[in-house]
Amino acid sequence: MPHLPTNPAHLGRAASASVEPDFTGPDWFEAYAARHEADGQDGRLVSQFAFSESWDSWEMHPHGAELVICTQGACTLHQEHADGSTETVTLAPGDYVINASSGVPAT
Repeated sequence: MPHLPTNPAHLGRAASASVEPDFTGPDWFEAYAARHEADGQDGRLVSQFAFSESWDSWEMHPHGAELVICTQGACTLHQEHADGSTETVTLAPGDYVINASSGVPAT
């Protein structure tokens, strides 16, 4: 049985879905991109991660929005929007926020 923290899922074109190989760390993403290159910006990765300490880096998604869901505990996100404004959002279990990409408004 796939387990989301171990085996992310891919949602592709034509409403397809697939179980991905074991997540092994940052290099895994390169192989994922190669496997699903044909889906282009229509492909979506569904993954779940646990964090026990604050990140010391940031990330961005220039080609699509990101849905962040808190499943346990709480998390605080510091967002910088395309217009340069910033926002701090704290999530509790079941809460979610959409990190919009440039040109993709959150709705």
